[in-house]
Amino acid sequence: MSVLAMDELGVSRSEIASIGEEILAIVECNNCLTDGVQVATGCTLGNNSLIYLDLGKNALTYDDVVKRLIEEYRRRRHEKD
Repeated sequence: MSVLAMDELGVSRSEIASIGEEILAIVECNNCLTDGVQVATGCTLGNNSLIYLDLGKNALTYDDVVKRLIEEYRRRRHEKD
């Protein structure tokens, strides 16, 4: 699931080997899925790029924070012009 989400975002593991907070992963379960997310993406609780919400579901949400901020900046800049 992690690899599919990363493919959808256009991000590869080699690009995020030392991930900061560019990619945000939100897991909604406390099982082995969370371990796979950490291994596949580099997102961890320790680097604040993994958020754990105990909703009891096998669910995962990814967001490319930097890409979203750049798009928002461009949209606002375009509105001013």
